[in-house]
Amino acid sequence: SWVSAFRITEDDAMLFISVGNGTNPENGLYFRAAHADNHDPTFTEILKEDVAAVHPFWRDGQTLYAITDLGAPRNRIVTINLDHPTPDHWQTVVAESDDEGTKLDGAFVANVGVETKLFVLWTVAGASELDICSLDGSATGQVDVPVASSISLGQVRPNDTDFLLSVNSYLTPGTQYRYTIATNELSVYKHSGIARDLTGTATVERLMATSADGAQVPMWVIYPNTLKRDGNAACLLYGYGGFNISLNPGFSFDIMHWVELGGVYVVSNLRGGGELGKSWNEKGKLGHKQNVFNDFAACAETLITFGFTRPDRLAVYGGSNGGLLTATVAQQRPDLFGAVISAVPVTDMLRYGTHGIGMYWQSDYGDTVNDEAAFRTAMAYSPLHNVKPASTRPYPPTLIMTADHDDRVAPWHAYKLLATLQAAGHHNTWLRLEERAGHGAGKPTEKVIENSADRMAFLELTLGKV
Repeated sequence: SWVSAFRITEDDAMLFISVGNGTNPENGLYFRAAHADNHDPTFTEILKEDVAAVHPFWRDGQTLYAITDLGAPRNRIVTINLDHPTPDHWQTVVAESDDEGTKLDGAFVANVGVETKLFVLWTVAGASELDICSLDGSATGQVDVPVASSISLGQVRPNDTDFLLSVNSYLTPGTQYRYTIATNELSVYKHSGIARDLTGTATVERLMATSADGAQVPMWVIYPNTLKRDGNAACLLYGYGGFNISLNPGFSFDIMHWVELGGVYVVSNLRGGGELGKSWNEKGKLGHKQNVFNDFAACAETLITFGFTRPDRLAVYGGSNGGLLTATVAQQRPDLFGAVISAVPVTDMLRYGTHGIGMYWQSDYGDTVNDEAAFRTAMAYSPLHNVKPASTRPYPPTLIMTADHDDRVAPWHAYKLLATLQAAGHHNTWLRLEERAGHGAGKPTEKVIENSADRMAFLELTLGKV
């Protein structure tokens, strides 16, 4: 399950190879001259596998700039002397933030040949900030982007004197900006072309939920300005919580439609994700996987406590690993929810690794075939193996969604859960099977609209009018 990625530097002088194990974030890093005269295939080791993550982004002679979580769970920027590349010789340029809610998420160099600048992308309380630094790491300014938004960047080359960035938020569609380094000016390059958004009609609020072990779990709450916090609003809580994936602010037609109808939409940043760094990720996988389900339940309880909704008006939604999440919390805390949507879910946690690319998910779920501890951990939450009779523990109405050509999470996960639930008397369970479709990415617009419409119809059927 080892995978490799190759990269040649801008000047075609160096070849770097990154080696990782499945979906583990840790990687080994090696280099050699790209065009060695003697054709020597030997690579020099910078970092061996399974220790930490290290990602180079610029080389200046024999000095390599890289982002790493070695000794810094929320990441730092280091320089690596290629003559002495081992970690004991690395020098910190930009240190890890002392704030547990701040993570270093990216870096690049531009304006080389004029006045070289180091740009550092941070996620602060869930939103993006882009600092301007000198090469020694000292901050000299900041790119003035809208608050409560996320930044995505295209390719920026070291010699570029300006670059494009896309800024996205829950209220406004992505807008492309051009940033000019010499004048420190940010100007609109291209609007999305979407005719309407939620500006002026909705509010985005960052809330914290206290999980079972005391961990503070952040979530974004998007709601109409006219909302009365009397517990009567329909609320849709979304989550993922796995594989070091971050859920950052971004515009969505589903969110806009739901909020325009009067509903509350919530995006949770659960452990197992990458929003708060390596420790946050590690506390939500393998033997700590139950933390993710506890976090999600805590988010639901907090929304109820704050008057946003009540259990019979609260639905949960997630896909893939998020489908596992919603299927599990529906069984563990059925009292909290009025409806459950489990899309393309992983449900058989004992046999997931025996089919397709399931072996690559051992970073989060463990080797449940060969490792007894991993087997016992998964057995405790596996949706397929924890279904209780409807007569003793009724579950909320559930919509399971899958596709007949899904080669990432095979549809039998959905089929088996549906059959097991219905055999146990849970007849308020439905299956939506999409034909000639896969895991989700790349669907034509027509299928995306049909998928969204069916989800909305299910929610109105189960929660009542939004």
